[in-house]
Amino acid sequence: MRTDGTRILAIGKGLEPHDAYDTGIFAVGPELLCGAGKARCALADRRGAPVRRQGAAGTVDCSDLDWIDIDDAAALAKAEQAIGTGISRDALNPSAKPIDPDETGIHVSGGSAPNDLGLKPAKMQAAYSDQSRDPRIEDPTNLWVIHRAARALLPGALKHGVSANAVSLIGLGFGTLAALCYLGWRDWRLASLGFVFCIGWLIADGLDGMIARATGTASAFGRFLDGLCDHGVFVLLYLALGFSLGTAQAWLLMAAAGAAHALQSSLYEGERARYHRRRRGESMPPLLPSGNPLVRIYDAVAGSLDRAAAPFERRLAGAADKPRLIGRYLFLAMPPMKLQALLSANVRVIALYAACLAGTPILFWWFEIIPLSAVALAGILWHRRAEHSSAQPDDP
Repeated sequence: MRTDGTRILAIGKGLEPHDAYDTGIFAVGPELLCGAGKARCALADRRGAPVRRQGAAGTVDCSDLDWIDIDDAAALAKAEQAIGTGISRDALNPSAKPIDPDETGIHVSGGSAPNDLGLKPAKMQAAYSDQSRDPRIEDPTNLWVIHRAARALLPGALKHGVSANAVSLIGLGFGTLAALCYLGWRDWRLASLGFVFCIGWLIADGLDGMIARATGTASAFGRFLDGLCDHGVFVLLYLALGFSLGTAQAWLLMAAAGAAHALQSSLYEGERARYHRRRRGESMPPLLPSGNPLVRIYDAVAGSLDRAAAPFERRLAGAADKPRLIGRYLFLAMPPMKLQALLSANVRVIALYAACLAGTPILFWWFEIIPLSAVALAGILWHRRAEHSSAQPDDP
């Protein structure tokens, strides 16, 4: 394979130049179901090219594992010998002669030399399709900046046992510092520093979810805390602008924008969760009521469209050919979900910074009240239409 970070640029036998080998372990989502029926497509052929271009296929570094590709009797014998002798990475012989993977069927990438059995620690990549987020509907700044930074921090956070909830609170700290800077938004340097702190908060906001998924610690309270911190940061930013402007008009506009923002964000998160759950082929599970009244309110708003989406959920649960239905739904639902990406926190952070640099921060609040409300309404209606169209039977 030839890669760029976690992205697969090209894959195939005899590929030059290359920087990794795939281990043959794939986590496959419905995007790899191509054409009619249940025909599969390979990443290496022309049918898989759109998947690679769209960034739906990625890699996981497994450099800490020894690997042997068992394609023939000779490779099987070597693997059995390695298992029988309990060979370890510390026992590698760096003076051993490298072996030709085309002759032995043992595929590893450059780095240290193999041992006498033909095994060596390899910097390898296992191809995967990320099931937690669909990169095709992500805000570009999330895809190329925020989530890349969060993924770079993830190994260190896991190594040191940093919890998802702790990261959420760290993000709230970054948001607090940003609000303090935006009190002096008239000075472009303070506004810029506030923007930098907001980026730190956004990275933390992405990292906490990654940690929760990686450690299996996702919970209703964690979801509530994450939402509380996210909304809390914007409340602090609003208050900073309100105090700096100090007029009754500004406070009224701030309240209206805050209400619109809270509703838009909750509905958007519900739409995203619905899309990603269906992408994994899962029907809507029953929502277990929380003992926390604030969690119940948050879940009620985020899931308020469940009744409108119920017909498609029933069709999905009883579908005879579920992969085909999911593929059709994803094709039709992707455009409205891309539109709703304008409701992300990233867009709001950029709009706030731009309004402050323009010398009129109230433009940010008007942006939330009118254009973003229109985006939310259009995206929701478009998504329901996509559900209805994808659930219709094929033409004879």
